[in-house]
Amino acid sequence: TLSGTTVYNFPQILSKDRVKSERPIDLEGFSDLGNFAYLTRSTCRTLKDVNDTEMFERRIAAMQTIGISDDDISAIFETIGAVLHLGNTKFDAPPNNSEGSMVMQEC
Repeated sequence: TLSGTTVYNFPQILSKDRVKSERPIDLEGFSDLGNFAYLTRSTCRTLKDVNDTEMFERRIAAMQTIGISDDDISAIFETIGAVLHLGNTKFDAPPNNSEGSMVMQEC
């Protein structure tokens, strides 16, 4: 699986003739998906008969096929990471202002 990987060398499953370019993909920070609140809302962690690595590679190959550049693919992963990290943010009302909000200190 992809979990626990820092740099993923694409492709590993798909044949090289099915991808436009081979490249490393930086997955630093995604090693433990349990760290993201958005990904822990369900008890379902895996789908039966689904190979996560193959599906990941198919999506990258599809992005390449429609002309998304390697830089834009990297930006997509960075955006997904930003959204996952923002999902961990918790807010609280500041003292003496029940209508406002501020990021809780624990975040």
